[in-house]
Amino acid sequence: MGMKRTSKRVKGETPKQASPFICLLLLNNLVSRGTFVEHNCNTMEEKKKISKKSGILMAIDLLYKGLSRQEILQEFSKICKLSNRTVDDWIKEARPAVQERLEEDERIRRRESEAIISEAVKEHGVTKEKLVARLAKIALGEAKDLFTVDGGLKPVSEWGENSAMIAGIESFDERMRETGEVLGTVRKIKIWNPIDASALLCKMLGYNMPDKVAATDGKGNDIPQQVVIFKLPDNGRGPNNPA
Repeated sequence: MGMKRTSKRVKGETPKQASPFICLLLLNNLVSRGTFVEHNCNTMEEKKKISKKSGILMAIDLLYKGLSRQEILQEFSKICKLSNRTVDDWIKEARPAVQERLEEDERIRRRESEAIISEAVKEHGVTKEKLVARLAKIALGEAKDLFTVDGGLKPVSEWGENSAMIAGIESFDERMRETGEVLGTVRKIKIWNPIDASALLCKMLGYNMPDKVAATDGKGNDIPQQVVIFKLPDNGRGPNNPA
């Protein structure tokens, strides 16, 4: 018959170190109570698996963000164990969806731009007639009407409709080099190019001739245009025998 082994702790005695088995039991007890133990999955075997559908969706997001192939491979390597060939296949399948997403973004951008332009046109009362009138002032305006008889620049209040020609004004003081005393004010004006305004005006009014598009071959040589001639039967009617 075996003897029951007991131990009694004497007051003041240092307790003995608990065995590893007891420590494990205590640890399991803590986990079961909701105490979490932090664990890092650093090995490939511990990384989670990912389905093909999830992989393609992830590739779409990464391509949409502008990541390169190498960067995408690095992102996948952080979460799952995959061959480069598998990731390349997912990238290939993801590209059409990314292209559709980019095209949709472009359509949205265009609609927003059109809405902004439409609102601005409505707010400022922009019409074709006003644009043509403005271009006409630039194209047909006389720069000499901005100056006085002695060659000085007229005050802005006297420019009238000629102010449409002005693209910018630069003003600065002219000083004496030795003393810095102000001698006068110099003003420079920049005028819109009347040739450009005339070209745009002709385009808006339809004055330009249509551009001739020549048919050429692969080497850039003109292709002769085929001429079809229809010959009608005489039927006995000549110049001396009219019908």
